[in-house]
Amino acid sequence: DNPLYGPALNPHDRARSCGGSSGGSAGAVAAGLVDFALGTDTAGSVRVPAAFTGLFGFKPTSGLFSTEGVAPLAPSLDRVGLFARDPKTLYRAACVLSENAVARSGTSAAPKLARLTGYFSAGLERDIADAVDTACRMLCAETAVNVEGTAKARAAGYIIGAHEAAATHAEAMRTRLASFDPQTRARLVAASAIPSVWVATARAFQEMFTHRLDHAFEHNDFLIAPTVRCAAPLLSELRQPTTSAAGYLRATLGLYTQPISLTGFPVLSVPIRVPGSPLPTALQVIAKPGGDAALMDFAQTLSLDSKGLLA
Repeated sequence: DNPLYGPALNPHDRARSCGGSSGGSAGAVAAGLVDFALGTDTAGSVRVPAAFTGLFGFKPTSGLFSTEGVAPLAPSLDRVGLFARDPKTLYRAACVLSENAVARSGTSAAPKLARLTGYFSAGLERDIADAVDTACRMLCAETAVNVEGTAKARAAGYIIGAHEAAATHAEAMRTRLASFDPQTRARLVAASAIPSVWVATARAFQEMFTHRLDHAFEHNDFLIAPTVRCAAPLLSELRQPTTSAAGYLRATLGLYTQPISLTGFPVLSVPIRVPGSPLPTALQVIAKPGGDAALMDFAQTLSLDSKGLLA
């Protein structure tokens, strides 16, 4: 919802947000205007819009898709990602962009899935929690894994991302300050004051948390977590002053995507049905670095209904 250009409207309910920051790409695919679209995911900006619009959203391993020509935000966390309504289209586009690095292996063995709990169970709205529970049962993701320090990982991601964004846009902030979205401008100004010791501490924790998440794959092929805590919010809710409850809502849209972004692991957001609601939600399917082809293999095996949601 950009004050300079206006909002991207969610095709499931035009009064609701598509999510940010690649919500325009998600809205175009969900509305059927295009078959697939690119987005960028630094802290969840492909996965959150995919969840709110009922799409597959793919955040690849670092380096799989070129970032040439892409305006950077936080270079160490930025990824070019993809949206598509179905896994076949997602796979075909990913093959082109990766020069066939995600070509399917044809492996027939069923992957072993485990569900991330603890941090990833807190804060879920009841109907989203029920949808996630149902989908995990369908996928046989019954094993629970609790990765220590996930809340701190989100904080570390905030610090690293904000620090890099302030450095990336420092010159533009000096020369054309008025061209920035006011909320973005305020965040960049604040980020420029982050102490270097905070950044060093965050990067040290990033290494530690990445090792912990990697350890969770010791007996599992994929880890499963909710993508978002709520359904797509109303645009009117997000436009209220940030001192209100709506300000907190905006800040929590990336609650479950930001900790995973800190590690750089590849993630596929899979749309799922919310019983009794026309609005979709999603699961994150997380793989180890380099597991992009395995994620594509897995996506092709999913049983989907006519709306692209898990049947």
